[in-house]
Amino acid sequence: MRKIRYGRWGPMEAEEKRKKDEELEKQKQLEEESAKEDADSKLSNVLDRLDTLEGVVKEIVDDKRKL
Repeated sequence: MRKIRYGRWGPMEAEEKRKKDEELEKQKQLEEESAKEDADSKLSNVLDRLDTLEGVVKEIVDDKRKL
């Protein structure tokens, strides 16, 4: 039989460390998703403002052409 080597951790500590690492990875993924959603929301707001600005500029140009 081969002995299982756990390094500096025993079997329970290794399992706890693995679970903790998985939890940290999940938390990191949630933070990344949240940041992406926030960036998407900000981009959407900027695009809306740009569309509004474009409409105003067109109105100004049309008014200048009438003069």
